[in-house]
Amino acid sequence: PARETQRLLENCALGLALGMLLTMVTLSTIRYVEHDNPFDLQAAAYSLLVVITLAQINGLLNAVVWNDWPAWADYASSVFPLLAVGSGLLFVRRLYGLKTQHPRFDNVLGLVGWFTLATMAGYVLLDRTLASELGLLALLLATGAGLIATLLSWRSGSTLGAWLLTAYVPQLLCVL
Repeated sequence: PARETQRLLENCALGLALGMLLTMVTLSTIRYVEHDNPFDLQAAAYSLLVVITLAQINGLLNAVVWNDWPAWADYASSVFPLLAVGSGLLFVRRLYGLKTQHPRFDNVLGLVGWFTLATMAGYVLLDRTLASELGLLALLLATGAGLIATLLSWRSGSTLGAWLLTAYVPQLLCVL
């Protein structure tokens, strides 16, 4: 009974998280239609990517979508986090606007984002162990760079930096 209760709570929390993220996708899409702001469409795409990544990490996509493709299901758990973190870094890089105050770090942030996305190719081209280690290095670099960018943005007085700080600190702790 204790395990059943724990499993029920985990499924409720997962459903709540996926529901909130899907609500963000919907609201960002509606905002894009109303205001024709490309940032809203990018926010919708990024939120959808986070939904897919969260569903993959928790095994939901393996059970429902990829059950006929076990090889892809195995690799998807490694590829989707890289895709989400790399894309997220490139997305928030544009939101921070660090190019005016910290142009060199903005360039580094872009390189780290693209490097994180490029490491996905390692799962096709390299040994699985080496690709996993490279992917973990990319996740660590991207999350650390995102945290530094958030701190720089926050120190500049951006309210966005304060909100993103609450997202990057737990993400960095989980990667570590």
